[in-house]
Amino acid sequence: TDRMGSVVGLVSRLHRPGLIGWTLGLVALGAILGGIAPSAADFAGTQEVQDMLRRMGGSGLLKDAFLAIETSFMGVAAAAYAISVVARPATEESAGRTEVVLATGTSRTGVYLTAVGYAMAAAAVLLAAFGLSAGVAFGRAEDDLGQIPRLAAAALGQLPAVWVLVAISALAFGLRAAWAPIGWVLLVAAVVVGHIGELLNLPKWLVKSSPFAHVPRMPVEEFRFDGGVLSLLVITIVMTFAGLIAYRRRDIASG
Repeated sequence: TDRMGSVVGLVSRLHRPGLIGWTLGLVALGAILGGIAPSAADFAGTQEVQDMLRRMGGSGLLKDAFLAIETSFMGVAAAAYAISVVARPATEESAGRTEVVLATGTSRTGVYLTAVGYAMAAAAVLLAAFGLSAGVAFGRAEDDLGQIPRLAAAALGQLPAVWVLVAISALAFGLRAAWAPIGWVLLVAAVVVGHIGELLNLPKWLVKSSPFAHVPRMPVEEFRFDGGVLSLLVITIVMTFAGLIAYRRRDIASG
């Protein structure tokens, strides 16, 4: 227990400055985007631009479609930070520091699950920070503070997609430290096919290959615990523990 606590403390110290900085950044973005969302119809301009926003954010009120798009991109931001957390142990391993930690009696399971767990929790913190900030700004503009929990829920609705990318990144690291950057490749691919795939007229099956295509476009749509979300959660669990098994069995780089 003490050793596990020391690993958690180490990971927290390594990533705390970055998490604080990212959180403040997303809070600022939430305040800005939530504040301008009521004017989405004004700055959207032409009907073509408005149609584009609705294609990306879902049919409904333009301000909600705008918020859905921005919330989805904040999911990408949260995934980027979380992937960087999962990739950090690969850097530590290449530098030979992982061997030092394991030499203290800390288990590989502790090292792996601490990094992955911190990454997933940090993603939730970032999305909640954005959603609450956007909800306050949007709620004040609309004179409706009920928007605060609504937009916080919309932001957290991105988590199943984010967690899948984290889990696949963890699996890549678990198989081989040098494969940890695969997470960045997958994130870029998910953005291209899932966020702008429809605008590029990509095949529907390709658009659906992005995990972000399987979470509801909140706040335009309501959150549904349907087959898409359930599949993302199952994939997250399977990939996470497959990565753990691989990490426990493979050799550790000695730097």
